[in-house]
Amino acid sequence: MFRSRLFTPAFRFYTGLAIWSLVFALVTAISTTLDEQSLDDVGVLDLVLGPISLGWKGSVGSHLTYVLLLSVAVVAAGLAGVLIASRDADPDAQASLVQVERVPRTRPPAGSSYAPLIGALGLAAVAVGLAGSDAGTNQAFFRGGIVAVVIALLLWALRAWAESSTGDDTTNLEIYHKFIDPVRVPVLAVVGVVAFGYGISRLLLAVNKDASTAIFGIAALLLFLVMAALALLPKVSKNVIVVLAVVGVVLVFAAGVFGLSEGARDFEKHGADTEHSE
Repeated sequence: MFRSRLFTPAFRFYTGLAIWSLVFALVTAISTTLDEQSLDDVGVLDLVLGPISLGWKGSVGSHLTYVLLLSVAVVAAGLAGVLIASRDADPDAQASLVQVERVPRTRPPAGSSYAPLIGALGLAAVAVGLAGSDAGTNQAFFRGGIVAVVIALLLWALRAWAESSTGDDTTNLEIYHKFIDPVRVPVLAVVGVVAFGYGISRLLLAVNKDASTAIFGIAALLLFLVMAALALLPKVSKNVIVVLAVVGVVLVFAAGVFGLSEGARDFEKHGADTEHSE
């Protein structure tokens, strides 16, 4: 049955992913429940009904793992339905569905978009915020990650709309820059300064005093040298700037994650009460 042309390759892949994710979600829920409680305490009925009823009746053990696997199964099943309906975006099938001779040609994306990178960093920040131990830092990472994901979605939507506005790529690019340039530069500047300061501060608070002084000096020197080189060189490739920006973002993010995992060091309290003698 699965070798027939009725089921497209992409539909078979996402259907298999949905089935395996669902099976692993059920197995994980049962196994983690047995890790926390014995079978006699839980009962066979509640052990089985918990994963099936989404935790309404019974236990699901590790809620985070269960929900993640179940979410993957739901998303994969939805994609499988979309792909089987569109026949893996087959032009002939789509033309037959809308009763036309051929599907109108679509314009491929022009240029590069940084929205996926911003979205990936946002999701990573959300994961770090959920996994951390400090409540205040967790909220900062989680909220910052949500904001980054929303910004990435808005940028992606704006770029897709601009690229399909007219039939000329140059005009579409001008339309995109007309909307994004007044907002992009100040927003990126503010976000970059805040992220850099927060990430470096987490690292400096996690290491000892001598190491924090050395790290601060090296980071300031590298930042100065990079900015001076970009200002003095007559022509710098855009790809070089992008690579430097990506490396800087990854290093700052890694510094923040390291500082979050290590926690702040102990500080000595100075200024003891002074006794006054008459």
